[in-house]
Amino acid sequence: MAALCGFTSNLMNFWRQGTQRIVYSYEMYSDESLISISVASIQILEAADATTLVWTEHGAFLDGLDTSDLREGGTSWLLDNMGGLGPKDP
Repeated sequence: MAALCGFTSNLMNFWRQGTQRIVYSYEMYSDESLISISVASIQILEAADATTLVWTEHGAFLDGLDTSDLREGGTSWLLDNMGGLGPKDP
């Protein structure tokens, strides 16, 4: 049977006037086991011809049940697939 995964987050800072960033902390679980605790910040930097996303994450990976490679792979997959979530051109 596959493990039941859980995610609990706490939004710390979100798009206050003059900033373009999101800062949050989160815990990840596998079944009843806490596998990691992280703090992440996402900045959106706009320029005349491009927008840059800067993702910074600091994680504590507990008891070998999660790794930075697994986390980076999951985050990359989410970012790569976000483009299909926006409005569609008519």
